Amino acid sequence: MERPAWLRRIHIRLTFVLWYVAVTLPMFAIWEVAQLPLYTIWNEQGVAGSLRAAAHCTLGDAGIALAASFASLALASVVSPLRRVLPLSVLIVAAGLMVTAAFEWASTEWLARWAYSDLMPTLPLLGLGLSPVLQWIFVPTLALLILRRRMGHTLEALRTAADCDHDPRSSSAD
Repeated sequence: MERPAWLRRIHIRLTFVLWYVAVTLPMFAIWEVAQLPLYTIWNEQGVAGSLRAAAHCTLGDAGIALAASFASLALASVVSPLRRVLPLSVLIVAAGLMVTAAFEWASTEWLARWAYSDLMPTLPLLGLGLSPVLQWIFVPTLALLILRRRMGHTLEALRTAADCDHDPRSSSAD
């Protein structure tokens, strides 16, 4: 028995989101560890505390990746120009970057949860650290390129599934 179309669409989207998070997670972990000297925690809490912080931040990055990809897929399901690989990829990267920028600003400027060391270059006007901004450009972009090569059929299925969302023949009667 074949699954209903709406269930296939959900399965395709969830498969993509989970693969995206799985591909980004080790890259985020490496980046978080590499950028530790750019934060004051490196000097304040030593190696063990810094590695705990990097693990915590990596899980936060995974959560942002999950939310950004899921929200982008949801938006693409109702905005047809976003169903192509490039616009969808740009949307996923932009969503993750915006959420990260908001968290980074709130955590450094408002909540004082962490601080940059003198080694961290910052963006003028915003005061955001350059490393987390670059992280959220490079890591998601690389992950999406990897997924495009590995899961091209799934990405095409995402576009097709989104098109089916608005096809009256694939309504809830499935």
